[in-house]
Amino acid sequence: MNYSKSKRLLLMNMLRFFITQLFLFIIFISTCNAQKDLLQGINLGGELGISRFLTELPMDFSGAISEFDHKTNLTFDIQLSKYVAPHWEVGTGFNNAVLSGYAETPDFSAEGVSNGGLVNIGELDGPVEYKTRLLGQDFFVRYFLIKVDEQDHLNINPFLKFGGGYINYMSELIDLNTGEVVPGTAKYQVKLTTASMKLGTGFKTYLSDRLNLIASLDFNFVDYDYLDVVHNYSESGERLKVTGIYTEFKIGLYINITQFEAGKGRRKKYAIPEYLPFSPK
Repeated sequence: MNYSKSKRLLLMNMLRFFITQLFLFIIFISTCNAQKDLLQGINLGGELGISRFLTELPMDFSGAISEFDHKTNLTFDIQLSKYVAPHWEVGTGFNNAVLSGYAETPDFSAEGVSNGGLVNIGELDGPVEYKTRLLGQDFFVRYFLIKVDEQDHLNINPFLKFGGGYINYMSELIDLNTGEVVPGTAKYQVKLTTASMKLGTGFKTYLSDRLNLIASLDFNFVDYDYLDVVHNYSESGERLKVTGIYTEFKIGLYINITQFEAGKGRRKKYAIPEYLPFSPK
């Protein structure tokens, strides 16, 4: 592994640590003084849905690149979040998405290119298929159009979402004539982690005081051309800088783990006994 790659991995690990610690700190500060309302507590849940590669867009906006017929696959995530204001929620998520696609007659700009250490796919004559599994963590913010503590049950509360994080790749390009993986593109042979940015929208609807349903549509932007396992080059053989874009549509359930005031509420056994010397007055 060369020095630049080692430095990039070190920076990514530092970013992961910072994001996680920042989120935990926000949760700690926000839950120090418990209140009996929806803004109190932590939201824990998961979402399940579909993912699909959309396109690769050159930095000069010269035209979208799509070298495959892309397929729809499954995606899911587990999230932990906290309301920090009536309109605002912050959170972190661990997610898994699968992308795949098919090309009957490959015509890739990367075929036969000597690319200085990057994957060289050689010349491909028959149909090929790519598969990419993305594992990662992100930090996100949701802005709700209706104040969370003023929303009635079953009413839809739309939101806007933005965030960022990192993704790890497990990718392979398969020659369908032979059923074998194209040399250099097998899972775990390419150790790759890149940053990503997320923009999305959706809505929440509250089924009860502690349970809510969420539906979301996210657009993920990756500043690297490996989502489809094939790099991109100009007609002169120069590497193109592109942004890969894939989308996710998910539906999930979240439970609000609400904290109660000491000695009160239905969960008295978890509260501080009022007769102890240090119990709140």
